[in-house]
Formats: sequence, C-alpha cells, structure tokens
Amino acid sequence: MNITALSPGNIVILAFFIFIASFIDAIGGGGGLISLPAFLLIGMPTYIAIGCNKFQAVFGTSFAAIRFFRHKAMDFKEAIIAGFFGFVGATCGSSVALIVDENFLRKIKLNIIPFAAVVMITKKNYGEINNSKKMSRKRALIRAIIIGLVLAVASIAGLF
Repeated sequence: MNITALSPGNIVILAFFIFIASFIDAIGGGGGLISLPAFLLIGMPTYIAIGCNKFQAVFGTSFAAIRFFRHKAMDFKEAIIAGFFGFVGATCGSSVALIVDENFLRKIKLNIIPFAAVVMITKKNYGEINNSKKMSRKRALIRAIIIGLVLAVASIAGLF
C-alpha cells in the first residue's frame, strides 16, 4: 500500500475509528486497541501503523499528564524520570521491532489486542485507587524507571 495514496473510503474508515479511539482515550485510555487495528485494516504496513498509533498516543498521554499535573495527581519528578526511561525504552523497542519480520509483528499485534481489550474491560476500577503515597520515594523512582523501560520496549516491540 502506498501511504501517500489513501483512498477516500480508507480516510473515512480511519477518521471514524480514530475518533472513537480518541474518545475512549479521553475517558480512560485504551484507544490504541481501536486505532491500531484500524490502521492495519486499511492495509497500512505494520511498522507505519505502529508508528502512527504511537504518534497519536503521544498527544493523548501528554494531555493526560498535563491534566494530572494540574490536579496535583502525579509527582513531576517521577513523571520526568518515567518519561525519560520511556523514551529510552521506546528507542530500544523500535530497534527490536525493526529486526522482527513484519508479518510476524502483525500477527503478534492482532493476537494481543483482543487479550488487552478483555483486560481493559474487566479492570473497570483500574487506576482509581492511588497507592503512590504509600510508597517510599526510592521505590516510586525505581518503579517509574521500570515502567518507563518495560512498557515502552514491550509496546513498540509488539507486545502491546
């Protein structure tokens, strides 16, 4: 598929699904479970679909982070550390994704998405209880580093 030549029908399909994905992201996250299959549905190459999905996710995550920071619902230092290690992890994950066969990566993505959707649907109260205040500063920073690295690598390498 030539990315520069999206058909009007494909643009309508993408606009519809990306709108729904953005709406779901705004409510509680998980829009990538809709947007990534939409990119793949129109025949977009897997690497480009993952890149478009991650590019769009950056905006949703950034707006959520700003909102959390304004409401004092997150520690700025921990967020910066998690963000930095998320960037490092994303770089590593991108390198891994480029080594993996594109068809294999597509199969991984399409098989993981339903599982992730079930987890998201069944964990309705996920994130409602803030346990971060119960943790020591050192433990919170270690957790921020691990989450940033692991989720970014796993996400881009095809596991999420």
